[in-house]
Amino acid sequence: MNSQLTREQQKAICSQLGRVKLQLLYKASVHGFTGAAFHQRCDNQGPTVSVGFNATGHVFGGYTRQGFSQSGQYVCDDQAFVFTLQGEKLLQYPVTTSAYAVKMVGNCGPYFGEALVLIYGSQAVVYSGPGNYYTFNAAEMHGNDLNMTECEVYQVQAIPQLVLMTKVDEVCPFVAQDIRNIYKSGYIKEVMQETSARLGVPLSCVIPVKNYSQELELDPDCDILLLSAVIQMLRFADNYFDELSDRLRNIET
Repeated sequence: MNSQLTREQQKAICSQLGRVKLQLLYKASVHGFTGAAFHQRCDNQGPTVSVGFNATGHVFGGYTRQGFSQSGQYVCDDQAFVFTLQGEKLLQYPVTTSAYAVKMVGNCGPYFGEALVLIYGSQAVVYSGPGNYYTFNAAEMHGNDLNMTECEVYQVQAIPQLVLMTKVDEVCPFVAQDIRNIYKSGYIKEVMQETSARLGVPLSCVIPVKNYSQELELDPDCDILLLSAVIQMLRFADNYFDELSDRLRNIET
């Protein structure tokens, strides 16, 4: 499947979500303009971006970090927002009552509060009710054209990142004494946890290493740390290229 969003439009959306990428899950022109088709491909997929397109050229939609379902209930999401794209510029309208951010309705597509519903009643139309948990200008959002030419839903995927934490021997005398103490040091563990929290990466992606600076001889223990970091980098790169290859193969077919 090919995305109707341009690369620049995807970048504009991702810029509001952090270090993420978008993976196309559902395309209404391919899978059908029905709630059933939407839920079949998009339920329980975690954070998503839903996008509607109409004949007047408006591009609009919403983001939620809550996975879709067919429970019939509202779900709370204080990070949810609806948006419209004007060229490459994203206009964002945050949820005003987080307890009613998204409703899980089986016969509809993405259902943002009572303000914006894509594929309303399993039809290629939009329901628009600004002011109901989201405040926006309808003419600005979709030009008052409620007929959809396309609807796409993307899974928001975090981009794996590794952080190399260097100079560990300089901050901990216990490690300076013997580099093999690196994973026994309580202080190094605290620094790794702080690094993880500040950069927003999992603790498992923070790798402590010791640089060569004044040493005249190779140190096997230091080499083990450095080579372990290189192995992790190669694994991340392999995973990325495997996924990229699969996506290109799907485009070709």
